[in-house]
Amino acid sequence: MQLCALPCRLIFVASKSNEVSRFTKSLSNQTVPNNIHPMLNLFNWLTMTDHRTKSNNELPAPTPDELFMARLYEILTKKSFDSQYSVPKLCRDIGVSSSQLHRKLTAVTGKPVIEIITAMRFEKAKELLSDQSQRQIAEIAFDCGFEDPDYFSRAFSKRFGVSPSEFRKQM
Repeated sequence: MQLCALPCRLIFVASKSNEVSRFTKSLSNQTVPNNIHPMLNLFNWLTMTDHRTKSNNELPAPTPDELFMARLYEILTKKSFDSQYSVPKLCRDIGVSSSQLHRKLTAVTGKPVIEIITAMRFEKAKELLSDQSQRQIAEIAFDCGFEDPDYFSRAFSKRFGVSPSEFRKQM
């Protein structure tokens, strides 16, 4: 095993495999920008049953961009659903300045970090709306990191073309 593959394996050993598959599914459905190929490639690599190459029976090394995106995803999975979590806090957690984070994400994904955070929050909202519980829309909005349920409803409608209550009825 190559040494640079070890951190990724440790990150995802602690993660739930359904979180990874849920996120890759959202990437394939293009609810998250479809140009996050380094992250998707890393997730596919980590979820494959046999990672070994035929030639030397070693793990292929993830690229630095894949390692960065894996670390970003790990942090966002744990903290992005807190309404008080912000880009400056993310920068502190990941250990880079806001300008470095912006440059890196723009280079790798073409999107700013706030769009990625928002996409993750909306994916969680879709999951909670489709779980057939009778939770209030406002409660779901708060659980997904939105401080204002009215803003959540408007933004959800704009993003998906239906209101959260209509989305729930369709499920």
